[in-house]
Amino acid sequence: MNAPTPQETLAARVRRAAKVAAAEADTVDQEGRTPDAAIGALREERLLAPGPGDGGRWWTAREIAAVSSALGGACASTGMIWAMHQGQLLSIARQPTATDELTKFVAGTWQAQPLIASLMSERGAADPRQGNAFCDRSPDGGLTVVKEVSVSSYLAVADAALVVARRDAAAPLSDQVLVVADRAGIDIANPVPWNAMGMRGTASGGCRATVSSRADMVLAEPFAVTGAQVMTPLTHLGWAGCWWGIASAAADRARRFLRRRASGGASDLLAAKTVRLGRIAQSLDQSRAQIRAFANEYDAAAVAGVHPAGMPRRANNVRLAVAELAFTAVVDAIELIGVDAYREAESSRFSLSRHLRDVTSARVMISSDRIRLANGTLALMPDGDLVDELDGRG
Repeated sequence: MNAPTPQETLAARVRRAAKVAAAEADTVDQEGRTPDAAIGALREERLLAPGPGDGGRWWTAREIAAVSSALGGACASTGMIWAMHQGQLLSIARQPTATDELTKFVAGTWQAQPLIASLMSERGAADPRQGNAFCDRSPDGGLTVVKEVSVSSYLAVADAALVVARRDAAAPLSDQVLVVADRAGIDIANPVPWNAMGMRGTASGGCRATVSSRADMVLAEPFAVTGAQVMTPLTHLGWAGCWWGIASAAADRARRFLRRRASGGASDLLAAKTVRLGRIAQSLDQSRAQIRAFANEYDAAAVAGVHPAGMPRRANNVRLAVAELAFTAVVDAIELIGVDAYREAESSRFSLSRHLRDVTSARVMISSDRIRLANGTLALMPDGDLVDELDGRG
């Protein structure tokens, strides 16, 4: 692997990876396969885990959103995979304490650039925090988890996975922990094909996973804590960035189409399409503002070492808002372009079929209704008011 030089910016590396992702996006969609070239480019550009060239620190929430948006605009599946991976990686890296083995794993991510999959969801469990799978521990420190996974995105091409399960066989459903497992220790049975309408390259079919790991690869914090403070906010933010990228790419095609039409002279139809382009830009501006505001809030809280009670709810709100706005923007772009956008990619350079199918996932892969229900429950907890923020003024 040829490491990027220290002088190369994160933006330059992301743009190169995005160019690779864009080149295979239509093929990935048509064949329903993982974006192998794009994942290779992410590894080559050292974008799966930061290192010395990134200031020796983990990426900020704002950087995660920005990278996700660039990759999502090029290939939605690549953007989604990167965002999910970051949620897993940072859940491990930001633990307050760690065993020697976990410390070694985290320290090696810069060189190894491992892709980390998620084994969170479980058939029959409405919420990963209430799953039945458990850690079957042996006296020698080994443990096994057998889990009926409903969604296992990109597991077949991952190098490791983060698994959620009850602490042991006697633990209540509320006592869930996170376990890091090497891909070689994960046996997949009864795989469910991922024959989906969109996000085809994420390869998110379910399976029966038998996971072999060790007690020293269990994260210190309960899943409920890590999920609320790290995984949910950063994954939602990465997803939102990905969806914004899809909508931005659709807007770019609509813009190019409109410029071509404008060369033929003014008309009432052209004026109407120009108004619609303005509405697309409004949707993009609104979603970008929400992404940036939440990312800045999260980063500020992380620097201060605090975890505001309302943070998970606000992360959910960003996810809900951007899912709606991105979908609206893509539909508006299709209506602006017309039948050329309605055609498939092989028939039209203005096709937005893939973009529409991919952005639809924003509202269904994790049900927006389920998120709203969770927000209602979270709203029962008290939150700070604006006066509290005066103590932090500069």
